[in-house]
Amino acid sequence: MVKALGGITFDGASGSVAFDTFGDPKTASFTLYKVTGTDWVAQ
Repeated sequence: MVKALGGITFDGASGSVAFDTFGDPKTASFTLYKVTGTDWVAQ
């Protein structure tokens, strides 16, 4: 999988998607939130 994703970029539904040479995404495409009381807290 790392070899397949390493260094590629493509246009996805949420915009440009890019991976570094290790296969890790260069930008986060989403953020998870947890509701604590009445607050939304990014995780």
